[in-house]
Amino acid sequence: MSVADEEFPRGGKQLLTPLEVRSARQQAERDVLFGEDATDGVSRPEEIVKRQKSSSERGKKRRRSKKSMHTVDVSEVALPAKRIKKSVDTLSFKKLQTGMLLLGAVKEVSEFDATVSLPAGLSGFIHASDISTVLSERMRQVAEEAANSEQTGEESDEEIGYDIPRLPDMLRVGSLVRCYVQNLNTSPTSHHRIRLSTDPTLVNSKLKSSFVRPGLVLLGSIASVEEHGYLISFGIEGRNGFLLSKRAKKYIKDSNGGKPLLVGQVVECLVLPFESSELKTVPVTVNVDEVNKSLITEDMMLSMSMLTPGMLVNAIISEVLTDGLVLSFLGGFTGSVSTSHLSGDHITTDHYRRLQKVKGRIVHVDPATKVVGVSLRKCIVENRSETFGDLSVGDIVELARVLRVNSELGLVMQLDETHRGFVHISRVSDSHVEKLQVKRYKVNSKHRCRILGFNTLEGMATLSMQQSVLERAFLRYADIEVGSVIVGVVQSVESVGVIVTVTDHIRGLCPSMHLADVRLKHPERKFKEKKKMKFRVLEVNPARHKLILTHKKTLLQSQFPALRRKEDAVIGNVYHGTIVSIRHYGCIVAFYGDVKGLLHKTELGSHTVEDPSKVFYVGQVVQSRVVSTDYGKLRLSLRGTSAVSMTGTSTSTAFPKVAVGSPAHLKAGTTVEAALAGVSPEGLDVVICPEGISAFIPACHLSDYCGHWQPLLAAYSSGLEAARGAQKTVRAVVVGRDKGSLLILSMKPVLMTSQAIRHAQSLEFSELKAGFVMAGFVKQIMPFGCFISFPGGLLGLAPLRDLTDKYLNSPTEAFKVGQSVYAKVTEIDSTKRRFLVSLRRSDVHISKGDQLSGTQHFNSYLSERHVMDQSTLGRNQDSANLFGGLSFGSVVKGKIISKTTFGLYLHLDVSPIKTFAPPGHFDDNLEVGERVAGIILDIDCQRIVIDISLRQDLVSCFDQTTRTSSMSLSHQPMSEGSFIDVCVQLVKPDYIILSLPDDFRLAIAPTKAHVNDIAPLLPASQRYSVGDTMKATVERVPDDTSEGILSLLVVSLHPGMASAARGPGDLKIGNVVSAKVTSVKDVQLNVKVSAGCQGRIHITEMKDSVQPGDEPFHGYHTGQEMKAVVIGFRDSKSHKYLPITHRNFKRTVVELSLKPSRLALAQSDSKTGDQCEVLSPKQYLRNVAEGDSVIGFVHEVDKLGLTVVLTATVRGSVAAIHSSTDMSVVKKLRKHFSPGQCLVFTVLEISISKAFTELSLIGSLDEIRGMTKVGSVGIGRVVKQVASKGLHVQLPGRRLGLVALTDIGDDYSDISLTNFHENTIVRYVVLEVTEDGHIDLSLRPSCVRSRAGVNKPELTDIIDREIQSIADISEGDVVRGFVVSVAQRAGVFIRLSRHLTARARIDNLFDGYFKNWDKHFQIGHVVRTKVLSVDEISGQVEVSLKLSDVDPSAAAKHRRRRALKRKRRESESEGHKHKKKTKLSSGEDSGNETGDELGVVLSRGKRGRVEVSSEEESGSEGDWSSEEEADVVKMVSNSTDDSDKPTLKLSKKFDWSDESAALAVSEDQTAESSEEEVEEETQEPSRKKTKRQKRAGKRQDETEVYQTEHSLLQHGVVPETPDDFDRLLLSSPNSSVLWLQYMAYYLHLTEIDKARGAGERALKMTSIREEEKEKLNVWTALMNLENLYGTEESLLKVFEAALQQNEPIGIFFKLISIYSQSKKFDCAEQLYTQMTKRFSSNKDVWVKFGLFRMKQGQVEAARKLLQRCLKVLPKRDHVDVIVKFAQLEFKFGEPERGKTVFESVLSNYPKRVDLWSIYIDMMLRLGEPEPVRDIFERVICLNLSTKKMKFFFKRYLEFEQKNGSDDKIAVVKQKAVDYVESKISQT
Repeated sequence: MSVADEEFPRGGKQLLTPLEVRSARQQAERDVLFGEDATDGVSRPEEIVKRQKSSSERGKKRRRSKKSMHTVDVSEVALPAKRIKKSVDTLSFKKLQTGMLLLGAVKEVSEFDATVSLPAGLSGFIHASDISTVLSERMRQVAEEAANSEQTGEESDEEIGYDIPRLPDMLRVGSLVRCYVQNLNTSPTSHHRIRLSTDPTLVNSKLKSSFVRPGLVLLGSIASVEEHGYLISFGIEGRNGFLLSKRAKKYIKDSNGGKPLLVGQVVECLVLPFESSELKTVPVTVNVDEVNKSLITEDMMLSMSMLTPGMLVNAIISEVLTDGLVLSFLGGFTGSVSTSHLSGDHITTDHYRRLQKVKGRIVHVDPATKVVGVSLRKCIVENRSETFGDLSVGDIVELARVLRVNSELGLVMQLDETHRGFVHISRVSDSHVEKLQVKRYKVNSKHRCRILGFNTLEGMATLSMQQSVLERAFLRYADIEVGSVIVGVVQSVESVGVIVTVTDHIRGLCPSMHLADVRLKHPERKFKEKKKMKFRVLEVNPARHKLILTHKKTLLQSQFPALRRKEDAVIGNVYHGTIVSIRHYGCIVAFYGDVKGLLHKTELGSHTVEDPSKVFYVGQVVQSRVVSTDYGKLRLSLRGTSAVSMTGTSTSTAFPKVAVGSPAHLKAGTTVEAALAGVSPEGLDVVICPEGISAFIPACHLSDYCGHWQPLLAAYSSGLEAARGAQKTVRAVVVGRDKGSLLILSMKPVLMTSQAIRHAQSLEFSELKAGFVMAGFVKQIMPFGCFISFPGGLLGLAPLRDLTDKYLNSPTEAFKVGQSVYAKVTEIDSTKRRFLVSLRRSDVHISKGDQLSGTQHFNSYLSERHVMDQSTLGRNQDSANLFGGLSFGSVVKGKIISKTTFGLYLHLDVSPIKTFAPPGHFDDNLEVGERVAGIILDIDCQRIVIDISLRQDLVSCFDQTTRTSSMSLSHQPMSEGSFIDVCVQLVKPDYIILSLPDDFRLAIAPTKAHVNDIAPLLPASQRYSVGDTMKATVERVPDDTSEGILSLLVVSLHPGMASAARGPGDLKIGNVVSAKVTSVKDVQLNVKVSAGCQGRIHITEMKDSVQPGDEPFHGYHTGQEMKAVVIGFRDSKSHKYLPITHRNFKRTVVELSLKPSRLALAQSDSKTGDQCEVLSPKQYLRNVAEGDSVIGFVHEVDKLGLTVVLTATVRGSVAAIHSSTDMSVVKKLRKHFSPGQCLVFTVLEISISKAFTELSLIGSLDEIRGMTKVGSVGIGRVVKQVASKGLHVQLPGRRLGLVALTDIGDDYSDISLTNFHENTIVRYVVLEVTEDGHIDLSLRPSCVRSRAGVNKPELTDIIDREIQSIADISEGDVVRGFVVSVAQRAGVFIRLSRHLTARARIDNLFDGYFKNWDKHFQIGHVVRTKVLSVDEISGQVEVSLKLSDVDPSAAAKHRRRRALKRKRRESESEGHKHKKKTKLSSGEDSGNETGDELGVVLSRGKRGRVEVSSEEESGSEGDWSSEEEADVVKMVSNSTDDSDKPTLKLSKKFDWSDESAALAVSEDQTAESSEEEVEEETQEPSRKKTKRQKRAGKRQDETEVYQTEHSLLQHGVVPETPDDFDRLLLSSPNSSVLWLQYMAYYLHLTEIDKARGAGERALKMTSIREEEKEKLNVWTALMNLENLYGTEESLLKVFEAALQQNEPIGIFFKLISIYSQSKKFDCAEQLYTQMTKRFSSNKDVWVKFGLFRMKQGQVEAARKLLQRCLKVLPKRDHVDVIVKFAQLEFKFGEPERGKTVFESVLSNYPKRVDLWSIYIDMMLRLGEPEPVRDIFERVICLNLSTKKMKFFFKRYLEFEQKNGSDDKIAVVKQKAVDYVESKISQT
């Protein structure tokens, strides 16, 4: 009901209240249906009527106010005694029925469906196809288009469905939605499933078109997108809605993520008032605030079928029961409230009483049973869902407290301070519980439970106390980790794969491809139902509840890391993957998650595979190595790693053919002792002992190392010669026989392991299985691979692709015949008795005991190396003399003989052997001939080379003569398996020499960890560098008798484990480290930590105590080093602090502290990790309370306030209104605050969860609260504008106040709410504070100055006085006010003050009669009124808007003008005027008279606000004619704000022209000219006019008509039909204003072609000679039209035509302006570029081009433009252009550069006064007084004319009066006096 109906009620109301009518109707229905007697305590209809009539007779009132009519005494309404409920109607799954309406809260949203929380703990889902009928139809159309495009191939997949909204964009998590129960799945084999729908057709199925009323909130879907808004479908036949684009902007920005509304999207719409009930399309709004606050009232007269969930109602509690409440609402409806929907923290109904008034929202409606559920929860009443803070599904709550026990339902538990949960009786225990024992589950008892889910609608967590659930590994899909191995139960075998049940709610799919390593023909034989099996997780998508598993044995047992993310891929690492696609260019390999990589056909093996499908198959598991991760794409390879390759031939060596006997017991795999019998180049001849059987050991079987074969053969040869009479024996193993049955033996260590012997003795071909790993050797090398021979006679082929993990062009690059290898069986062909093997290092890894480890392999290397060295020394006496006395680690002296880039060569004193010092082992300043001391690192007897180190630190450690007494002369005891720190000293292809920093000895380690490390990805020289430190494991400790290389300590390296203090991984909280400053920021020092990682020192960690004004970073600079203590680790991307176990130092920043207290604690001996750790936000904020004073540092400053840091983990904000009480400071925060500034703040609010605080700088809490007391003056921030009320202002202390329209300013003409945009800072004074906390404010300057005590306001400054109460006005006063309401029957309500509203009755609005007058008074407009009556008792004021009442003199003028117009029409009708004039008078008289005949005065204020009042028509004229009335209505309607005009709205988007404003003639001028004409005609009535006078009169009449039309258009009177436009254009064809309005009219109707035609007509009809400017406006409008609605071709065509008809340069500028306003900056720049070529001599072109680039931020480009234009422009224009660009530097570039330019110009033109004045103006804008003062001092010293000097002295004096002191002002005056005296003396 409007304000008019409340304060001035009218008749026509019915006698019965809606409550009584509804009660009577319901009772009548019961009587008819059930035959009940109305004796149950409910009044009969007749009794109600009688009681009402008697009440009416006693009161004898014909009218009742809204309050009296709609307020019912609840005590008089008797509730039915027979139907008193003992329990509330609660909802359950059993009570659900198809067709019920529910209110739900969106819990989860995926691509295709959404999970919704429902009342009573239920949960349902909404499929994407159930959103709306419109969306479903659109999806069907897109599907058909996709099907058609697949057949025709015309459209790509990406182009289909682009305009279909995604489900996550339509349903936001946490939003409340109205749902329709579409289907209930009650199958016993599955969980209850409730399928819901938000289709308005279903939700609103019970509604009829007549039910759609203003104020009703309906669910609708976007049916179509129109030009000015959206068409909404409610699913109600005959009724749709229309949403204007402007009303959708806020919803799109706040609730739709900034995305436009799409067809099919569902929105909640509030029906706005509309005129006719037969209107098929009603106006609606989707503003969230309005929708949420929309209250359903009784006067809407809703029926049961109209009730829908989500309606907000006022209700009365009729019954208070133990399990809930029974409500009565909307005059007779009954609803129930369960205990879970009580308000606040109440869990019982003890706090409620009968007849209590409450507000609630309907949550479910059953139209069949008439059951309505209501919720009183605060969040639901506010139309939002509940949040659960840090709680998440799967969390275990150790101590959950029992709040309430329902023995039949379950337990209500308190989880923490704010959140609760519910344990259903079925979830209390694993065993079946029929009824809860109250003794066991007492109230306030504590139990352990786990969170299963959340009901965001009821704010309850779903809990379980079952032990099985507590111990379960995961509860939801998000808990499952990709790559983990899980156990699942086979549910069924389908065509796509196997369905696996992981838990009750989690299911997965194992695709057919992943059932086994090979494709199974009969998977049902292996995967039987209910069988438990292991699977590995390939992919998890929690949003789509998707779980993909694999059962491939290779992946289940894979020892390689699982590649889950592309970011985790490490170049060079090997990963298991599955081929999922084979293309002509290679194979697509899938890993875990969505990670995929490409195996190009060039990387599939040693040579390019032209057709990958012939070699590989889909589903095949491959071991691929990552070779590239560029641009986020993985490039893979099947090639092996590269190592130090040993070249060799591919020829096969034949065994010697010696025929001997061979007993049967000497089978393959037998270990024998053999005596050397002879040596040949091919190998050793031996005799097996004691059998005496001859055998042969080939040279390639002497060692696993190819390089040792020939040296060992030579060693055994020399040993055999030396032994002569003695028998030398060796240990070997039988590997087979040659063709002559000669036993072949081998001394290879890999063939002598237990596993190799076992395979040789027992393994047959039939026993081979894929996956076996066996030791063997290369038998033969072919281009396609290598044949591998195994003991026992088995022979397998290793294809080229499976030789190494790195790609090989040829096998000879890495293999030799006889080379030892481990091979893995990959494929077996039983029919042809052939099998394939793989030699890849990644394939042959099995358990440690089954293979020869790298250390064991290396020990055999060392033993063989020692044998070879001893043999060399024994055979060559000279060599023995050369190496005599030299040992590993001994210190020697020598002389440098040469220096190369590869190192130093020396000559030792003790030996002439070539000695070499590699890089890294000598100082660069050593010169040839210099004597040095060094330590021997390596002795190579085969090459006769010694490697030496000249590093003094090593020499001093190993030189016993230089050791101090504290250094032990003996080595520290070590045991095998212990960890030690080592440092790399020398890297060889096969081994590494290391030093032990803590022990004075050398160690040796292998470079290969496996026999198959044939071609590592990087050679050892690149993997290790001199000086690297790392951890190592001791493998063998030499004894005292060991010599040579065997005397070295044997270790195995761990490159991934850095030694102490080497890397960031060893850093711990409390460690003291060295830090070097890399940069100094506002609130932190960025440092480089000695451990090699990045760190920072926060400003709050600099000192133990700081004071305001301190600068902790003072004195610190880049490069400075210091000691700091580690206090934590922070993720550089998420900015979260990390635990010590989850640190990735690629992204981790070390948090450091320089506080002396922390350093002292860290340097103590006690364990200080916990004490040194950075304080968490909770730890800090728990010690801070609101009102406390804290010290912080300013981090950022912007116009909205300050961002502050209190600690490294806690931030705060200071709003602008809390920053200062000085207005000048608040408006220029950057000037008064700077980052890093230390200040003391007052805490206003604390948010522990967000680690954030709200702070203040304006005093204590008491002082801040005092700023909201009556009479106090403060600073506030505008937060909202309300046209009918005023401004909502945020006050200090987080309070809000209201500024009424009449309290915004002293002059209502200046008041415009658009000037007070959001975040505007204002100074206010508190006028009143009510008991409920409402605060009234005033922004009147007079009031603020008066209360602040600055000065008393002048009466002349107050145009509209402040009316405090009704006593301040009296009858006859003329005052101004604001329109706040318009009622059709009552009139217009005008706000005179914040507490006083007056009414202007309809008959007091205008002097004449108006039809549809109410549409033309807009809310918020200023009107001038005259007070007619004042009733102080009732507080009612009657006013008049008639011009005859407000301004009688203006009414008299109006009558004179009408008389003149009447006389002119009479003369024109006699034929004295032109034919065109006759047409004008017959068709446009009323249009010309509207400006004069209108009884409305439009007074325009200083800022354009229009004030409306009325004039009185002559009494003799009678009522207005229909044509006059139409014009009057137009004038009144268009006298409102521009924002309310449809055409003007369009014109904002359609910028016609900058020159489109029409000229106007004021009313006074019109009146004066009219009066003069009347006098002239009266004086000479009979004189006949000459032809000249007639022509002059004709021109004058046309001019008057033209000016009148323009005056009307200026005030907004726009014709409404094409005929109106044509009539006006007949008289004014040259008026561009009319033509532009004509085009806008057609654009408003979306008639683009007609608008274009109107523009073309304008060009033809406009006179070129007289109206060039008018024609230019039309051309501009046409270009703007084509830019917005046309194409580039049509715009170019109009542009070229305009260039021919107008001045080209002007057209260019117009089009550039159009492009700039439509943000087509590239097109604008192209035009400017053309102009610089076409109009190169025009300086304005260059200046505007420079301005354009400056505004776009292209400062450097603008500067280059200046250099270009100076080369083209004439010299006379140079100065002006340079000065213009200097001004641009001040505004958009660098002011210092602008200063430099001005100084340069003024040095050449010192007497250019205009340049000095511009320079001063530019400097004044910077706000720096001293530079301006210097300029003035320079100017007044110039020799200028007296007039010019007077100008500068005057400006100088004004400047000092504003910015300087009294002394400065006196100085300026004295200088002026001195100047005058000097001039006088010169004269």
